[in-house]
Amino acid sequence: MSFVSIHPDLQGHTKAIKESKAQRKAKDAALCILAQKGNRRAQGEMVKRYGRLAVAVAKHYLGSGEPIQDLVIKAMRGLSRGVMDFDHTLGYDFTTHGLHWARAYVARYVTNSGSIRYPSNKRLKAMRAKRAGEVTQETEEFDRLKTVSIDAPV
Repeated sequence: MSFVSIHPDLQGHTKAIKESKAQRKAKDAALCILAQKGNRRAQGEMVKRYGRLAVAVAKHYLGSGEPIQDLVIKAMRGLSRGVMDFDHTLGYDFTTHGLHWARAYVARYVTNSGSIRYPSNKRLKAMRAKRAGEVTQETEEFDRLKTVSIDAPV
């Protein structure tokens, strides 16, 4: 038994929601097609439409020590990249595809931002453990490497 059959007065409302989702998907598809043909305005419009997604992705990496503005910019660049190869014919929402690219760009930025090169899987694992409040070998090693100075004796 669905929610709509329990509340028949909401049938018009749910129909309007479905139509708006279909309209959004159609507009996203049209903008992506234009962007893939080289229209920079369409690409910018898509990135602007999903700016809240970029902020949400950036918030997950706040513990990395990078400024939130930089993280949001990298997430937006990831969305921009996602617009260029989004295939609307597969039937997926752009958020699914754009989220992947935004996360990838922010994760790469966080991994490569330190002065000491640290393997990305270890750095992300240490970040997750630090966020959860766990003390593991990776977090201790990461903190030790992060605080090493160039002038410090080895």
